[in-house]
Amino acid sequence: MRFLVGLLAVALLGACSADPAAVPPNGALLPVDQRPTIEAITGESLLDPDEVVSTAAAGPATVVNVWGAWCGPCRFETPELARAHSETADAGVRFVGINVRDHVRGYAVDFVKDNAVGYPSIYDPPGRTLLNLGRYRNVGVPTTLILDGRHRVAAVFAGAVLADDLLPRIREVVAESGG
Repeated sequence: MRFLVGLLAVALLGACSADPAAVPPNGALLPVDQRPTIEAITGESLLDPDEVVSTAAAGPATVVNVWGAWCGPCRFETPELARAHSETADAGVRFVGINVRDHVRGYAVDFVKDNAVGYPSIYDPPGRTLLNLGRYRNVGVPTTLILDGRHRVAAVFAGAVLADDLLPRIREVVAESGG
């Protein structure tokens, strides 16, 4: 019953949206002329508080993953993201995590080390960095965005993502840039 009530609430909220393009179908590639540009995402590095992590120096695509060590689906998707990261690194694709709601930094650090996450994450317990995501600032956890080379949102995956779903979209965005 709770599931049905939740599903109805999501359907109603979606129907009330003033901008139907605000939330594209999960994982769908947005047409270039409909992609919203978002600000560069910058914040304190999870592993080194003296270092700044930023998406400003974008390559042909940047993958942004919003995650938390407390999040079960995040645990599931971490090896999937690692696979996508390793398979697209030679194409210049950047990956950046945004760690939210982990108020004890050590838990998030342990998560990254235990799972051998090979890309940087921003440590953002209160979620302030999410404000730079524009219309996507209220995303659930986990959520993964693919930004094109002009820092526009090309695709959004709400919930845990599989590498087999993520990789084709990344490759399409890279191909747009001639990569």
